[in-house]
Amino acid sequence: MMLSQRSLKPHLIKLEEMFSSSPIMEQDEYMRIHGTNIILLNKHRAVLLQLRDDKSTIPYPNMWALPGGHIQEPETPQECILREIREELGLELKYVSLFTEAERSYGKEHTYWAYVDISLKDITLSERQAVQWFTRNEIKKMQLIYEDNRIIEDFFTYGPFEIK
Repeated sequence: MMLSQRSLKPHLIKLEEMFSSSPIMEQDEYMRIHGTNIILLNKHRAVLLQLRDDKSTIPYPNMWALPGGHIQEPETPQECILREIREELGLELKYVSLFTEAERSYGKEHTYWAYVDISLKDITLSERQAVQWFTRNEIKKMQLIYEDNRIIEDFFTYGPFEIK
């Protein structure tokens, strides 16, 4: 069963909140994101997360997050997530499934998921500091970026997958 789309009232985030005191942002600038992310699930039902770079010029530096990124015109959301996984992790995924599309506090997000049979040594990082597998219970104790905690919890609660 797929989680139904949420009808959340979209609103804008002040970039100063998102980028935390970045000197390149003006206080009255606003930004909405149109992006994708993916829940990569292994045979132990652990989720692969990325540790973001520790740079003050990016939102949420040095925090854990689902892999993903911004959609570039004219690509589709699915093309975007496949590109992001290839670019950021060095993985060629042939198949991903859409979990949900939702208006979130920061913009529109397309969340995909896939079972993967890979180890961390199969990943070639081109961006981010590290990747690691985390269980649902470990993730519940962490503060992830944007609404990733909620996305992952919804996935395990309403997920369109068969628990093996």
